[in-house]
Amino acid sequence: MNDLRISNLAPQLTSAMGMPPMKNHVLGKSIIVTGAATGFGKLIAEKASTMGAKLTCIDINQAVLEKTVAEIGEAGGQAQAVIADVTNLSEMKAAAGCALEAFGRIDVMVNNAGTMPLGLYADHEIGAEKWS
Repeated sequence: MNDLRISNLAPQLTSAMGMPPMKNHVLGKSIIVTGAATGFGKLIAEKASTMGAKLTCIDINQAVLEKTVAEIGEAGGQAQAVIADVTNLSEMKAAAGCALEAFGRIDVMVNNAGTMPLGLYADHEIGAEKWS
């Protein structure tokens, strides 16, 4: 993870702009992030960990997810890896159970992973019945 974090710069930036300090609304929160092994989900998990969140990182790619969670731990964060497919309700219920068991609650759910049957924004109107 990059050592230059916006969260580390925020106090100086807000002070220089004459603004009151920003409150950390993430500190101590139990957050589930789906699709946490790579890409945007990984970035969300890394950022939340630098802000003091307790993470349940979910993905179908076990090896990469475990590497991501290990990196978060090495950087001082608290995270657990849970292998689950977001299209499988029983796996997601079990993943939520892991978060509850580890951290006692779920404060935030970041639904980053998923499937999208429609390719273009214009297809959404045509495919609305698929979502109903």
